[in-house]
Amino acid sequence: MLKLHPTWVGIKRVFRAKIFSDCSRSLAKLGRSRLPLFPLRRCYLCALLAFFCTLLLAAPGAAQWPPIMNSATPTETTLGWRPNAERSCGRLVCSDVYLYGSPGASFTVAGPAADPDAAGLSVETRAQLVQRSFREVLRVQQQQPSVQAALLDVETRWVDLIQPRAELHPSTPRVEVGIENDQTVVFLPDQPESGLQQQTLVTVNEFDALHNGQQKERLAMDWRANILDGFSHTLWEHSFDRQYPWARPLVAIAIVILAVVLTGLIEGGRRRLRRRRRTLNKRLKASEKELKKSMAIEPEAITPETLQEPSAQLDIPLWSYTVFNPLAAVTEAGQSVNQLLSILSKGFLKEQTLLKQQRNLLRFGVLLVFWLEMCVVFGAGGVISQLYPITRPYAPYIFSQAILLPVIWLGITLIDTLVDIEIDYHLNQWGKDAQLEDAQSSRVALRVSTYAPAIKSATTVFFTLLGLYLTIQAFGIDPAVLASAGAIAVIAAYISRSVLQDMLNGAVILWTDRFAVGDVIQVGEYAGLVEDMSLYTTQLRGPEGRLITIPNGQISTVENLTKEWSRVDFTIEIAYDADIKQALDIIRVVADALRTEPLWQDKILEPASILGVDHISHTGILLQVWIKTQAMHQWAVGREFRLRIKQAFDEANIQIGLPQQTILLRR
Repeated sequence: MLKLHPTWVGIKRVFRAKIFSDCSRSLAKLGRSRLPLFPLRRCYLCALLAFFCTLLLAAPGAAQWPPIMNSATPTETTLGWRPNAERSCGRLVCSDVYLYGSPGASFTVAGPAADPDAAGLSVETRAQLVQRSFREVLRVQQQQPSVQAALLDVETRWVDLIQPRAELHPSTPRVEVGIENDQTVVFLPDQPESGLQQQTLVTVNEFDALHNGQQKERLAMDWRANILDGFSHTLWEHSFDRQYPWARPLVAIAIVILAVVLTGLIEGGRRRLRRRRRTLNKRLKASEKELKKSMAIEPEAITPETLQEPSAQLDIPLWSYTVFNPLAAVTEAGQSVNQLLSILSKGFLKEQTLLKQQRNLLRFGVLLVFWLEMCVVFGAGGVISQLYPITRPYAPYIFSQAILLPVIWLGITLIDTLVDIEIDYHLNQWGKDAQLEDAQSSRVALRVSTYAPAIKSATTVFFTLLGLYLTIQAFGIDPAVLASAGAIAVIAAYISRSVLQDMLNGAVILWTDRFAVGDVIQVGEYAGLVEDMSLYTTQLRGPEGRLITIPNGQISTVENLTKEWSRVDFTIEIAYDADIKQALDIIRVVADALRTEPLWQDKILEPASILGVDHISHTGILLQVWIKTQAMHQWAVGREFRLRIKQAFDEANIQIGLPQQTILLRR
């Protein structure tokens, strides 16, 4: 447990009741104010304040800090949050010793890499024992009234807060070098005036000498000097804390306020960048609306009255109407997407690409400002950690994370953004070249609009995983340790199997151009307009507006109804005694007349293929006709064709087939 300084005991309850409530009320007011504080950033600042309040309650004089994690197994990577973690140093393993309040490692102990040393202790345990002995000496010494008085009598300065003194503190205990059990040791002799008994602080063995490249006696003298400096610096800090108990908290509060102001200013710039990005998104949407508006006034545009002819309400058994009737609800949406992409393929792709590149750059700018905020937060945490002796060994780790994490993720984001820009550029160039081969087809635009988000999502996932891997490395965690965990390995294997299957099948779908965004497809029992597609999933908009998400790994057989061109499969059953040749002639005349009209001639690609009599049964004679149309237009052409056939058959008095049945009566 952290022990409170004696001067804090009297105000402990007041501090808990008032200071923390004031901090909570201040944070609430700050969240309701007009400062640009977003929830995520408020979490960072609250964490910083909580860290500061924890240090504020720490005992500046007791020097009681729980021992750091013990490990008997050497690790290849030294974790910043485990200062004593063993690390490989040539043929040996080493562990750094951080004396209380030391800004860095005071010295390093070493041992054999294969087995523990002769005493049966790992080097990490040796380092922790040295630190524990150091703290115990300080605890016993500061319990003496003479030492407490000396801490208050010496003259201290504010510069002692940031720079340790060179001269020894008057209460610094004596430290000697000697021989114990044929081993060179640094020990503390008897000092009754300070309440200290003789004890060994650290043993210098041959591995320590080998690692440091010195004789054991010379190395012991260097360690003695470091230990004396550690005692002196700690006592100077304790003297400062006794004389100025509010100095460190005030400086920490000032650092927190400065961090709040800086992050507020940075967040203001981030908000401006986000507004510019929203404005750019509005420009993209506005340009699409302009295109849709221009398409609506073209002569060849289909009017709602034309598309909504009530042929479906006629009481006629039109077999062709029930072939794919559920997709009739998405006809107009599909036509709009197809016409829009057709215009994009003729010149709008370039404008869209430029706008998307600007949006990518703005996204990178927003992330850059975000990580600048993180630098401020980590930097403030590092400064506060450096301010308090109890957390000083962790300050270099926090400072390093303030640099490494932003550098890693800014680099990942920059590379991902540049890759996205290159993807847009090359796809745009490929679309221009492919469009020259078939200027009337909108298939290229469909493929470009499908490939771009799918490929960019795949690259984003790859770079995100790379960033997570580098982040784990920066934290000092060996990925092999995570991989060796049984549950994590099983979960990762299961997820990666399905994800890999979806990704590979999605890549095959894109490569073979089975379908693209804007196509109408049927996958098993699901059918609809392809609204979105990535390497992992495909989203269909069903006839009732339902959004259907299908993993790409489950897509095996696909029916694409709108790739390159489409077809009206028209069948109608006439009466058994009707004139077949007259019916076929009427169908041919109606099909030719429909194809010559300006409204439909661009949508019907070839003359109708009248297949003739397809089936004869007791209900009648089935006639079949195929009409090749542009993609997405088969439903509109089919509805108009059925309406005209019904009107023509009524004029020619050609009856629709009816079931016939013979009844025999016997007496």
